[in-house]
Amino acid sequence: MAIPMSQSGREEAMKAAETVKGRSLWQDARRRLFRNKATVVSMIVLSIIILLALFAPYLSIHRYDTQDYNQVGCYPSSMIDMSKLNPPEGADPDSAAYKAYQQYNDEYPERVQCGLGIIASYEQAKSDFELYCSAGNSATAPPEINCARAPQQDDFTHVLGTDAIGRDLWVRTLYGARVSLSVGVVASFVALMIGVMYGATAGYAGGRVDAFMMRFVDIMYALPFIFFVIILMTVTADIPFFKDPFNRFILVFAAIGAVEWLTMARIVRGQTLSIKRKEYVEAAVAAGVSNAKIIRRHVIPNVIGPVIVFVTLTIPSTMLAESFLSFLGLGVQEPMTSWGVLISDGANEMETKPWLLIFPALMMAVTLFCFNFIGDGLRDALDPKDR
Repeated sequence: MAIPMSQSGREEAMKAAETVKGRSLWQDARRRLFRNKATVVSMIVLSIIILLALFAPYLSIHRYDTQDYNQVGCYPSSMIDMSKLNPPEGADPDSAAYKAYQQYNDEYPERVQCGLGIIASYEQAKSDFELYCSAGNSATAPPEINCARAPQQDDFTHVLGTDAIGRDLWVRTLYGARVSLSVGVVASFVALMIGVMYGATAGYAGGRVDAFMMRFVDIMYALPFIFFVIILMTVTADIPFFKDPFNRFILVFAAIGAVEWLTMARIVRGQTLSIKRKEYVEAAVAAGVSNAKIIRRHVIPNVIGPVIVFVTLTIPSTMLAESFLSFLGLGVQEPMTSWGVLISDGANEMETKPWLLIFPALMMAVTLFCFNFIGDGLRDALDPKDR
């Protein structure tokens, strides 16, 4: 015989029940995601790279398109010993200091040349500052001369060296991150919009509509992806509108995003075929809800998990596609740059100036690894079989 619970016991049980809070599926997925150490580290590293790209103009005194003709293809400044460029003043040729200077010049003549270029650029800037910024001077100073601050020798050092025409590699790598990440994110967003709507419509409509729409996808799959993009970029090369660097940059978005949606459409279609047989969809149909509203309110929200995972894996592929196009000279045009352009330029000099290839390639490789780890973490967190 059950013993009746007292009033105080019932109150305590109710309070205990109120303190127990359930977790939604998204809260559970978020908890699982942040338990994945590789994913968390990748998010942190990727956030740092994005911040570096956003604040690129403030992280270097050099502009991405400014050339220093005294330093062409120079080593990183940390590799140059500025104290051994000139013979010690008053030193005897047989002294240790003079022999150290002579040995350094014999072993590293290119580094010496770059160091002398730093000094030459500094002396030239100091001369221009005195010419245009001296008291009583009526001449207008050029935009590159800042009369509010006298030039310093450190202003002409380069953390990662300079490229083949004397531009700072550090700031160009950061600006290249802007372009490559923008192409990856925006092109993936274009693929997301087209692929989700196309796949959801085909899967929900079914029948002949589904067959016709998916046969079109099969035809597009039969065309080589890069070949299609190269044709598009080549055909538009002589159109005046696309000769503008910014408009051509936008064309890269459209060209890559216009074909990356095919796999997205197939994934969404497969998910839609299973969702449209669920009870809540049948209830919406019985209630007279329109097909467009069912797709928008019931189908698309329920396929968002696999779609998010696929987007994180699409971004690296679009970045690689842009880099390949830029490597062929069909991507972004000078003076704009991307990691693909920098890698292409560095590959031409890799035997004599390997740093021109190593730094942008390393940045791109780290970014691609981060996106892939984040995609793997999202897949594990959103997979219902792992809950």
